[in-house]
This record gives sequence, C-alpha cells and structure tokens, in this order.
Amino acid sequence: MEASIIARSIRKGKADVLLQWIDLNRNKLYRMSWAYLKNHADVEDVFHNTIIKVMENINKLKKEEAFETWFISILLNECRTLLRKNKKIISSEELEADSCICAAEDENLKLELAEGLKKIDEEYRELIVLKYYSGYSQQEIADILKIPLGTVKSKLFRGLRVLRDVLGEEV
Repeated sequence: MEASIIARSIRKGKADVLLQWIDLNRNKLYRMSWAYLKNHADVEDVFHNTIIKVMENINKLKKEEAFETWFISILLNECRTLLRKNKKIISSEELEADSCICAAEDENLKLELAEGLKKIDEEYRELIVLKYYSGYSQQEIADILKIPLGTVKSKLFRGLRVLRDVLGEEV
C-alpha cells in the first residue's frame, strides 16, 4: 500500500488502514523494536504507544510519501523513551544471534557477527541494524534518525571498520 494513501486514510480517522500496514510490516517492525528492548511485553507497549502517537500526530506529517520513515522515527523514539523510563541501558550482552545483521547462511558466522555487535558502541550498532538488518537506505536512516546523510555514511563506515576489527580479518 502506498504511503500517501495510508497517511490520507489515517487523517480521515481510518485506524484499520494503519493496522493493516503494521500487519504487513510486522516482522521488520518487531525485529527493529526487539533489537532495542529484548522484551516482548515492552515491544507490545511500544507498538501501542506508537499507534496512538501516529493517530494523534498524523496532521503534523508534512510529506505523506515519508509516512514509513516518520512512523519508524516515532517507533524508535518510543523504544528509547521506554528504555529511559525503565532506566535500562541497551547492553551489548543482550544482542542475540537471532537479531544478527546479516544474510549469512553459516550459523557460526551469525554467532560471530552477533558477538561482534555486542562489542561495538550503540551509535554504530543502531546504524548497522537499520542498514543491514532492516534494509533501510542511508537516506532513509538519515530521515529516521534526523541526522545528516554525511553523518550516516561516516558512522556506518566507522562502525563497519570497528566491527571488522573486533571480528578480525577473516569475516
């Protein structure tokens, strides 16, 4: 479903269109939230809060075609807010192999990548998750995180270099 159609429908009060869109994108949205929260109940809370904020603030969306990045931005902000409320810190130890950012077929490689991700700074890990796990372009990441495209590019480059150093040259 096209983003502008979704945004227009939500503006008309049709929450079912939003719920259908979320259902179509459920796996990607859930994995993204899980990468932050590592708790099913917290992910559900964040989804509910995000839906409420989207419905309440849909008229603030300036470009209807940017609906998805706007939604993701709200979702990630809700994840961060919940972490702050619970005084949780995204611990690198909480990353699991199933949230590995790769299309690797080899389970050992997935485990190595997950272990490597545990060891890098969150600022790099977040960008790598959005780029390689969730499949967003660098421009979309810049829009979601509200940072310049050049910053996304340089931090992704540095993050991948740090990950490569952590993992060693064999990966």
